[in-house]
Amino acid sequence: METFLDITVTAATSPVDDARLTEILAAPGFGIHFTDHMYIVEWTPEAGWHDARVTPY
Repeated sequence: METFLDITVTAATSPVDDARLTEILAAPGFGIHFTDHMYIVEWTPEAGWHDARVTPY
């Protein structure tokens, strides 16, 4: 069975600039650098997976 969710995307108003992103990717580290966005999806027994969204973090 295949089911697809509609995903709402809200872009961050102040994303990391390209120069800083290059620095981060050169030396990534767990718990040191954080994302501009977070994927969130709700699940309930009644509705299953729903309300999928990408939001600023």
